[in-house]
Amino acid sequence: MDAVLGTALGAVDPFRTSDGVLLHRRVWEPVGSPRGDLLLGHGIGESLSRYTYAARAFAEGGWRVIAWDLRGHGRSEGALGHVDRWERYHLDLAEQLAALRRPGRKLVVVAHSMGALIALGAAAHREALPDRFVLSAPALDAAVAGWKRALAPYLSRVVPMLRIPTGIGSDLDPGDSMPSEEPAPPPWVLAVTARMGDEAFRAQREAHALVARGGALGVPTLVIHGTNDRIVRPEWCAPISALSDVEYYPLEGFNHHPFATRRYREAVEISLRFLNAD
Repeated sequence: MDAVLGTALGAVDPFRTSDGVLLHRRVWEPVGSPRGDLLLGHGIGESLSRYTYAARAFAEGGWRVIAWDLRGHGRSEGALGHVDRWERYHLDLAEQLAALRRPGRKLVVVAHSMGALIALGAAAHREALPDRFVLSAPALDAAVAGWKRALAPYLSRVVPMLRIPTGIGSDLDPGDSMPSEEPAPPPWVLAVTARMGDEAFRAQREAHALVARGGALGVPTLVIHGTNDRIVRPEWCAPISALSDVEYYPLEGFNHHPFATRRYREAVEISLRFLNAD
């Protein structure tokens, strides 16, 4: 703890988006001059409360860490588990990066699963270009019932606010998850709206098209992925390494949430080696 200033939970640092939504954020300051700013994003249904251990470890590695709750998640504003257009997530990321950007100071993004899918899309649209990405299990695909994909366009159009269970939230092996450090953490978002689901499937199709086109993402990127992931299977994401500026690193024995399990320090150390490289 002597390598991080402030409390274990970080200091509250809310961010107001251009459409007026207040995003809940927390900041961890390193001791001494920071290497740069690290924006840390979570996956579907989660909140930053699951990432306090990892955030602190990144700060111990010299980074000023800013973790945020996606809109409609955790303590952020917005309809629960909902977004009208996926591009709004891109803007939420891009606006935070623009506010953090300083001449001569490194700015990086570490994001997991749905957060990593958002980062990929934002980069593809040239809306958010940090100096480096670390993407954990980017959700180019996911273990989703076929009927959800088939009905998503219809339900999104007819009953966009219909809430549909994601089936994600109990995927960690018993005893593997780190306990929350918050006395009353926000609950998981266990269901999302039909509109959000349809938008997520569209974002996945666009990500597949990006990979199929080849070339470069435009940002030096490390993709880390647990070999035991049952939510986003490794074989679904491995083709992303075909992009010339993307490195794929399998995490042996990890499941879907490398930054929220008892081996989180291993995932952080691998990420830091990439982020700290000149």
